[in-house]
This record gives sequence, C-alpha cells and structure tokens, in this order.
Amino acid sequence: MAEPVPDSASTQWPDSGAEVSLQPVARLVYASISQVDGPVLQEMRRIRDQALPRNEADGLKVALLHIRGWFVEWIEGPEQAIEALLSRVDRDHRHHSLRVLHRSVGQPRLLRPWIGAIVQSDESMVDV
Repeated sequence: MAEPVPDSASTQWPDSGAEVSLQPVARLVYASISQVDGPVLQEMRRIRDQALPRNEADGLKVALLHIRGWFVEWIEGPEQAIEALLSRVDRDHRHHSLRVLHRSVGQPRLLRPWIGAIVQSDESMVDV
C-alpha cells in the first residue's frame, strides 16, 4: 500500500474550529461492492450499532456511504486503529472487492464518531 500523503495546506472548512482537534490524523477512504440483500437502512443501523463502541474506543471517526451497490467509507484516527478496522472490514460478509482509494495525514474533518448516508438511485452499478 502507498504511504500516506500529508496535507499541503489547511482547507479552512466551516465547522472545523474548536470542535475538532488540530492534531494531524491518518485518513483513509475505501470502496467495496455491497452484498447487502434487503433494506439498506436496517443494515446501516446494524453497522453503526456494532461499529460505534469499538471505533470510539480506538479513537476512530468514520463516514459510511451506501450508493448504487457500493460502500464508500472515510476513516480518520490513529494509523494502527485504521489498519485494524480495515482488516475487520475486509473480512466482513456484507461486501467484497475492497479497494483503498486514498490515504493521507492531515487535520481531522469528521465532527462525529459515526456518520452514515444512503443515496437512493434507479441506476445500477453497471450504469455508472
């Protein structure tokens, strides 16, 4: 895997003031093909309920998106904790073909321990 790339400059994002530490964190984004069969909202709630206690204990914050048959997740926190989470995710039956899309080190961007989003679309994965 490629080495994380540090931020070259602050983006000055809104809502990223005192609520978020200015200490650099490791960041990783991956995508995987969803294997969720049934209501995605119920599965996203199960994922949240399972992930929150572990992620908070490990100092991780995540944003998970489900869109057109894909999961995309942004993870921030200690590098070792990110690698451990990535290993668990890679073994999870709810998806396959995990691909790391981005690694970097920089200021945190996530304000909450877990953020989830589902995008509804009539397009299938092959339409994109």
